[in-house]
Amino acid sequence: MPLEQNHEERLMAKVLLISTNFPPEVTAGAFRTSGTASWLQRLGFEVTVLTARPHRAQVDGAREEASLGEVKVVRAPLIQIGDKGGVWYLVQFLSFTVTAVLWGLARARGRYDFVIASSPPLFVGISGWVLAVVKRAKLVMDIRDLWPDSAVATGQLPARGPLRAIGHWLERFLYRRARLITCVSAPMKEIIAARVGAKRRIEVIYNGVDARLTEEDDQLAEAQERLSTIVYAGNVGRSQGLEILVEAAACFPELTFEIIGSGVRSRSVQALAQSKGVENLVFTGPRPREDTLRSLAGASALFLQLRDEPVFATTIPSKVFDYLTANRPILFGLKGEGAEILSLSGGNVAFESDNLASLADAVERLASYYDRYAQAALKNRSVAAEYSREKMTRKLAQLLTEL
Repeated sequence: MPLEQNHEERLMAKVLLISTNFPPEVTAGAFRTSGTASWLQRLGFEVTVLTARPHRAQVDGAREEASLGEVKVVRAPLIQIGDKGGVWYLVQFLSFTVTAVLWGLARARGRYDFVIASSPPLFVGISGWVLAVVKRAKLVMDIRDLWPDSAVATGQLPARGPLRAIGHWLERFLYRRARLITCVSAPMKEIIAARVGAKRRIEVIYNGVDARLTEEDDQLAEAQERLSTIVYAGNVGRSQGLEILVEAAACFPELTFEIIGSGVRSRSVQALAQSKGVENLVFTGPRPREDTLRSLAGASALFLQLRDEPVFATTIPSKVFDYLTANRPILFGLKGEGAEILSLSGGNVAFESDNLASLADAVERLASYYDRYAQAALKNRSVAAEYSREKMTRKLAQLLTEL
């Protein structure tokens, strides 16, 4: 099937894309799903998204849409848990596992060629497998985090016991029933291959970025004179460990720190800041994507961290690519392929995750040589251009075509 034809000449392959996250949520998973769906539709596929009712970071007043351009959107309910964790985390996503099947049968009727299940949570794969069998479709597993490893690292599942064992069994079960497995980094591909065997096709589809954000823009490219504001934008969750940003703000009262976003740790991070009397850390909550990107471009530096857990070295946070488009120096506590990408321009400064002394040293280094880092960071956007959403989805489309 050619990837680009006139609309009248398209040989439509039908895709059912299942993900728990979708706009109006302003989360990485939502943007990945919506961007992939839109580009698949543009490349000649007929796409239906099966997603959950909004339950994570949203902007006040945002509406649920029944479609995204020509992409149909089916929303299934789930049990919303708010800031709860532990067993409630399982309850929330198991509830969607059930409703996704029911809503998929009732409101996404007909045959499909492909069912793409995007994880985490891995339970989405159960829904995908059932619907693929019923609809006689090929199952594709899209893996953005290794589960249950990531859930254990964030304390959502116990490190030992039957739940983790069941999780690994489910992982192998679903991987072996997928005709194609996609993941977000080369190290993750190696781990999945070791777990599932060499017979399954596994390909890397990086978390991409909108190509228009990598185009030249004088306003975004303008360098600042000194380090004054450090901004974090994204999920305020267990894996980010943003408590360290509170500690850093206390160490550098002359700087302004800002957290844009929300998550299960929002209240506890704010409470820690209040208890320490930190007044130079601003919490702005979720904001529209365009507003967030402008805030990133207007900052003098950006902050990014994943906690120091082995499983997090296998992934690349999607905000790596969004951050790069801002052409600002990035303070990053990452390991693995994400750290390698951020090191390419020479304008970003690494520190050891969960290590306040290392972060403080990185901040001091950036402040002392800010001109040099800011100038080098003007190359960040060209790095991001290699990971456009269009390029990544074209690769996925070609893989589907080969099936």
